[in-house]
Amino acid sequence: MASWVYYNPVLHAVMETVGSSIGVVVGGLILINRRLGRGTTFSLPLAYGLMAMSVLDGLHSILPSGDAFVWLHSIGAFAGGALYAMVWYKPQESRHLKTICFSMAAIVVAMGVLGFLLPNAVPRMLNQGMLSPIAIWLNIAGGVLILLAAFRLWGAFRRYRQRDDLLFMVHCLLLGAANLLMEQTTLWESSWWCCHVLRLAAYGVAMGFAVDSMLSLQNEVMRHRLELQQAVIDAQRRAFEAIDEKQSWRKIVDLYMLISVTDRSGKIVDVNEGFCALSQYTRAELLGKNHRIINSGHHPKEFWIDMWRTIASGKTWRGEVCNRAKDGSLYWVDAMMLPLTNPAGKITGFVSLRFDITERVKAQAEVDKARKQLVEQQDRFERAIRGTSDGLWDLYPETKVVWYSDQFKRLLGLKPEKFDCLEPNLQGFVQRVHPDDVDEGMAALERHLKMGERFDIQVRVKKESGEYGWFRTRGLATRDKQGRPIRMAGSLTEIDDQKRAEEELRKTVAELKIERAKAEKLAEEANMANRQKSEFLANMSHEIRTPMTAILGYTDLLLGEDGLDKAPSQRRMAFESIRRNGNHLLSIINDILDMSKIEAGKMVLERIQAEPRQLVNDVVTALEERASSKGLEFKLHFNSVLPPTILTDPTRLRQILINLVGNAIKFTEAGSVALDVSYDALAQVIEFVVVDTGIGMDKDQLQLIAEFNSFTQASAGMTRKFGGTGLGLSISHALANLLGGTLDVTSEFGVGSAFTVRLPVGKADRLPKGPWKSLEAGIQVARPKELIDVADQENPLAGIHILVAEDGADNQKLIRHFLEKAGGQVSLVENGQKAIDEAMAALQEDRPYDVVLMDMQMPVMDGYAATQHLRKLGFAYPIIALTAHAMAGDRESCLSAGCSDFATKPLQRKQLINQIYTAVDAFKKEAVDESVEDP
Repeated sequence: MASWVYYNPVLHAVMETVGSSIGVVVGGLILINRRLGRGTTFSLPLAYGLMAMSVLDGLHSILPSGDAFVWLHSIGAFAGGALYAMVWYKPQESRHLKTICFSMAAIVVAMGVLGFLLPNAVPRMLNQGMLSPIAIWLNIAGGVLILLAAFRLWGAFRRYRQRDDLLFMVHCLLLGAANLLMEQTTLWESSWWCCHVLRLAAYGVAMGFAVDSMLSLQNEVMRHRLELQQAVIDAQRRAFEAIDEKQSWRKIVDLYMLISVTDRSGKIVDVNEGFCALSQYTRAELLGKNHRIINSGHHPKEFWIDMWRTIASGKTWRGEVCNRAKDGSLYWVDAMMLPLTNPAGKITGFVSLRFDITERVKAQAEVDKARKQLVEQQDRFERAIRGTSDGLWDLYPETKVVWYSDQFKRLLGLKPEKFDCLEPNLQGFVQRVHPDDVDEGMAALERHLKMGERFDIQVRVKKESGEYGWFRTRGLATRDKQGRPIRMAGSLTEIDDQKRAEEELRKTVAELKIERAKAEKLAEEANMANRQKSEFLANMSHEIRTPMTAILGYTDLLLGEDGLDKAPSQRRMAFESIRRNGNHLLSIINDILDMSKIEAGKMVLERIQAEPRQLVNDVVTALEERASSKGLEFKLHFNSVLPPTILTDPTRLRQILINLVGNAIKFTEAGSVALDVSYDALAQVIEFVVVDTGIGMDKDQLQLIAEFNSFTQASAGMTRKFGGTGLGLSISHALANLLGGTLDVTSEFGVGSAFTVRLPVGKADRLPKGPWKSLEAGIQVARPKELIDVADQENPLAGIHILVAEDGADNQKLIRHFLEKAGGQVSLVENGQKAIDEAMAALQEDRPYDVVLMDMQMPVMDGYAATQHLRKLGFAYPIIALTAHAMAGDRESCLSAGCSDFATKPLQRKQLINQIYTAVDAFKKEAVDESVEDP
């Protein structure tokens, strides 16, 4: 092949040096990538082949042209091909492959070095400037092997799609082509230079791999750097978390563990929060002290000697210790004492680790106590079984085999010492059970064994004597893990005596039922009698009070006539006697009715605001004239500051005081009567003491009076001399008790008596004001609490139109006279129906009655029904009830029916006039208020 010749060893040396340098670097990078798990699939063969060729080419570039010059190049080409061909070796990660590649590379490099050092020792490689056959075949063999490696790399690239496999395939193609072309070249000719250019291009492709690898490594380094930075951040975060966790553990340790540190002498130098919390001492109080500060004295001296001996010897001591807290309470700890040593092994102090086990010790104490009680109970049970009269039995359900105790056999009249007296099976007992009880007993046993129902039955069992006796048998089955009964034990108790007692009890219960029915009948009869008594008293009250209204009313009318002062004195005395005796009769009726209400339990009391000074003044005003008429001095003493108001029933309290003061005046002939009032603010109790200088009572009389029985006086002589029914004190005592207080009496014969009333009065709050609501149709009925006193004024009822519903003719005339004389306009009807008709007619004609006086007991229709009907029809004007009933609940019944106020017969002229005026005035004010609120 004719060609130009260019002899330039320097250029050749440069090309070979550059290529060999690239090869060494790329080979190293391949091995580095292999360690990083990156790069081509065939790292070892390519790395060692490239590095071996590069070393030999480097040596080749130094030598001058000659046999050694061609020898280094040729064996390098062959060695590279041989190593590259190892890509076909499987598996690539085999340890043998690494050994083979390294060995081949080492041998070839050694041969190259030997040829470099001993140029004359190599075979003849040139023949007149042409390559010798050895050189040609070494290059051809190397080129073929390298091309085979290229095919393997192409297959790997197609399979794994790794770019490095593709680069090295191109590298192998260029390098293999260069080696094959070498067999036709002559030194320094153009073909020779073409081969070197191809080799340099192959090294350039490898250089591309190197650049790519370097960039990849740089990216990898950057990625690892970022990962490292993140790892540092994570490590810092974990460090902080570890610190927090450590602090949390410290808190947990402080919460659950008690730690103290002492020097060699036992003086405390450090304690944790847990120790302070449980001992209740502060850290300052503990430092410098020893542990005797919490010594409870529970443990003996030897206990502590043993502990100090142990820890002083360098050993760990552990035990349960009872300590005493600052407040004196005891607590238990599980303590571990450990010696602290320096590097020389000398003890410098001690550390104590303790856990609070107070609750566990208490629980163990309870367990020990329960165990002791259980042992005692077991012991008692065993003794009881040995001494009991019950028979025992033990059944095996599977085989029906039964063990019967000796006492069991004795209960049936059998002799235990006789072995075959009772067959040891269930049938042996069943055949003795009464035929009527067998089915029930066996069914109960079956239910217990299958469903766990309680087995406790009573059956009749035939004894050895042939008689049947009653027995109670109970038992409980023991079961396996599957709930199947494997054993059942129980007892047999003779209950003949119990059955006889039950029979007697049944008879007794039957008799008691009969007696109870009789008692209930008697109670019903008593209740009926009580109701009849109440009805009788109510009717008697009506029948007496109604004529008393006429008697007392007309008497007051006669006494108030003009010119009576000119009439004979005997006539005036007669009128006053009628009024005085009428009032006395009325007082007796009131006492009898009050006593009846108290005995029937129907006395209803109020608890409202009242002024104690006003109550006392009312009593003094009512009785002062009576005392003065007998020449007695009436004294009133306030022994303490009284509250402005108290909570009580003012009417009943006034009644008590009038009874007591009236009695004191009645039984005192000379001297004085005193009423002392005091108030205990701490106990909230008011006290009234009525003291007289009367006849007094001896011991027997005082004992009789102190019982406060009805119709009782100190002696019959007193009744004849002073009169009276003996009800006043009994009523006062009962009322004081109903008000939550007491009534006591002291007396000395010939000196006088003292009656003391003590009542709890609580705190007086202001009472709500305003109208009350009726039960009917939402109509508001004004019910004022205080009457307006206008009776003594001239014509106080002028302009007031009054409808009076009253069936008694005398009372009609009397009421008309009172009201018309006071200026009122009066219309009369005699029953409730007419009252409805008249009131509604006047309302429709726009001339309504300002007030209705409604007698509650009338023919045709009574006042209750009439009032309710008027309210339903929309009649909103005041209705004042007139009734002779004074029993408990009469007032409430009238107000519930819709009445605005309540007046009791016999009627008092002034009170009736004041009630009418007050009711009308309250209604008018209410109407004005409503018109202002809703114009």
